[in-house]
Amino acid sequence: MAEVLSFDLSLRRDGFALSLTERIPLDGVTAVTGPSGAGKTTLLRCLAGLERGASGSVRLGDDVLQDETRFVPPHARGVGYVFQEARLFPHMSVARNLAYGARRRGVAQERIEEIVRLLDLAPLLDRRPGGLSGGESRRVALGRVLASQPRVLFLDEPMTGLDSARKAEIMPHIVRATHGLGLPALLVSHAEDEIQTLADRVLKIEEGGHAGWGRVPVRLPARVVEHCDHGAVLVVGEARLILPLPASAERNWALAVPPDGALVSTGPPGPGNALASLQARVGAVPGDGTVALEVAGHTVAWPWPEGRIVPPPGSDVWFTILKVYPRPTG
Repeated sequence: MAEVLSFDLSLRRDGFALSLTERIPLDGVTAVTGPSGAGKTTLLRCLAGLERGASGSVRLGDDVLQDETRFVPPHARGVGYVFQEARLFPHMSVARNLAYGARRRGVAQERIEEIVRLLDLAPLLDRRPGGLSGGESRRVALGRVLASQPRVLFLDEPMTGLDSARKAEIMPHIVRATHGLGLPALLVSHAEDEIQTLADRVLKIEEGGHAGWGRVPVRLPARVVEHCDHGAVLVVGEARLILPLPASAERNWALAVPPDGALVSTGPPGPGNALASLQARVGAVPGDGTVALEVAGHTVAWPWPEGRIVPPPGSDVWFTILKVYPRPTG
């Protein structure tokens, strides 16, 4: 069973109050989402010990980081914090930036080499931050934090200001870093593409308080079978689709399908711009606004429009995919 990050926190400022109690499994990526000003970044800062005005308790596994009698300073909490800005040392090469993070914690060279491989940093090691692109800078900043060997990773809108192409470049690296190293992460974001690609669970907050848990992104397993001029050809179920993945793409991917990213119909879809059409079967109807669909050998809880009649369990339907967010799985 995964460890848990548990907290009961309060913080008051002029015009804002944070009051949150929660237990978050330290497994995979937990997205913390909500409107601007909801308190997402403030929550991360409180958990990291960067807000001395916060009262309450924070526990990381069995370790008490904060309560009425104890306050562990930020550098000793085992939290790796990736800020919105890269914050690299401009006078140091990429290699020296990475070494700085590792040296503070006495991390072995093998760990740095693994991070360089996971984040594809080898071509950048001799360069200085001033000569890096936005996406490259964010990867190096992530690598420097990982080199300090934290117990949990905090990602505070780490792709702010990047265009969609640069985000698509860095997100698979975040997946490799968190899942490849077995490192749990909290990701602050309100961007659908980031949440659909990265999140294993979704914590929603609003006006400094708990607003419930969001739906876990629906993901289908897919496999790269060949590469082409437009990216990679993948097989999901018995269908083939082409996605703009890099030539070095991993063999196995998970394709997140957002609620507006697929259509379910009782008959074969007509011609259109769909990525793929899969035969599916209706399963249980749990009464929570979703319908269980058996798609490509995988059962998913698909959100069902209110007022639309659900076909009887066992009915054959078509699941037509219009949009996906891919992430590597190995």
